[in-house]
Amino acid sequence: MSHPKGKPTGTVTPWRRSDPLPEFNRTLFGPFGCLSEPVLKVIHAEERWHGDGDPTWKKAPSAADAYGKAVAAAARLGHRNYKGLTGTAALALIIASCSPESRCGSHACPSCARCDQRWLVHAVGKVLRKPQVGFQDFAFNFVMPEGQTAIRDLGGVDFDTILGKCRIALSQCNEVAFGIIGIDTSANDDTDKFAKKKLTRGPRIYWQVHVYGIVRTRSRQAVWDALRPLFGKSANIYRPLYISKKPFDGSNKGISYISKPDGFRHVPYFDEQRGEWNTPHKPSALTAREQVYYLLAMHDLGFARRIALVGLHPLETKATENKNRGVRLHRVHRGGSAM
Repeated sequence: MSHPKGKPTGTVTPWRRSDPLPEFNRTLFGPFGCLSEPVLKVIHAEERWHGDGDPTWKKAPSAADAYGKAVAAAARLGHRNYKGLTGTAALALIIASCSPESRCGSHACPSCARCDQRWLVHAVGKVLRKPQVGFQDFAFNFVMPEGQTAIRDLGGVDFDTILGKCRIALSQCNEVAFGIIGIDTSANDDTDKFAKKKLTRGPRIYWQVHVYGIVRTRSRQAVWDALRPLFGKSANIYRPLYISKKPFDGSNKGISYISKPDGFRHVPYFDEQRGEWNTPHKPSALTAREQVYYLLAMHDLGFARRIALVGLHPLETKATENKNRGVRLHRVHRGGSAM
């Protein structure tokens, strides 16, 4: 990458589609900042992401766990109870056919979704481990009303707009160097809150889409100011935006939250000792029908549309004697600063 002449201007301007990329190795060049189909094929073909080596973190799902979940998911999708739901039989066959010789690549497949997560943890970790003077990394979680929908309608959520709003806001923030954001989805059951009059409006049981991300910035407040206007009023969202007060620690576990292979249920309860509402430390598993809707939605969404990159672009790494070809995340030149 060529560096601009003279000293950096001291500001980081939004990324531009015309930003220069390295002249070498453009074989996976696709839509700027997106995981194209060729990129995903290389990721899914790299068997180490399906194994149990690095990267690791506490309670990371194992290959055996993923295989067991894949068998169970295919069986559930093929159950006669869901025969009337469009796409269940086809998805059951796709997941059941996934093997080391021919990975299906579906983001509904527990094995391939785990592969997606492990690649992301590795690729993002390498980027975060290169510090930048004057910048810090922060994790954030954003809950948007547009992400609330009935259990049967998860596939109809406009994931692209939800994720796109956050991507554009961060891209246009001059204090942001780069960021990685992803979709997280939970089935929320607020029945107890309605019973105790904590809530009187809004849905009782519903899907809630979250956006979780890690951003490198010169100003935590600037990230807050960029994202906060995206939130509209909602009856049952207590805290729409949370940004960690302490800088992100760079842990693999923290990065793994960007793309979780599973969906969960959040069932709030009133903690009598603390006098406040809380959720169990370990969330409940989805019900059978919730899982079917979740798998169908994740298959349609796909890993490429579940993740958004700001100031980063995927590039292929060539095979060597010791390593297979792979995909890494490349820092993109923005404004007057060499990234």
